[in-house]
Amino acid sequence: ETKHGRNCPIDCASVYSNGLRRSGIYSILPSVRGVPIEVLCEMDTEAGGGWTVIQRRQDGSVDFNRTWNEYKEGFGDLNGEFWLGNDNIHRMTSQGDYSLRIDLEDWNNKHKHAFYQVF
Repeated sequence: ETKHGRNCPIDCASVYSNGLRRSGIYSILPSVRGVPIEVLCEMDTEAGGGWTVIQRRQDGSVDFNRTWNEYKEGFGDLNGEFWLGNDNIHRMTSQGDYSLRIDLEDWNNKHKHAFYQVF
């Protein structure tokens, strides 16, 4: 189920700022090429909420060996494994300064993350 945030959020940080605190799929409207896109927002990491998920791999159900055009457009399912799409990522990150957080978890539930202040 897609949730629509108030005040035309441009990314998941805007959704979070609008008071929506539940992780899930939201419709956002990046300011570049004003076409809405659906994104998965992560609202409860130890780093705080408002993260736009650009890739999720969890069980191998989606083949990520894809063509350039498929990576450009995006593929998969926001409810499972997916790549958001190079065009969508570019539309969001062209709006201003962003940070990148990479979260990894192995099959033994061991967690690691990397954080890049400027993305």
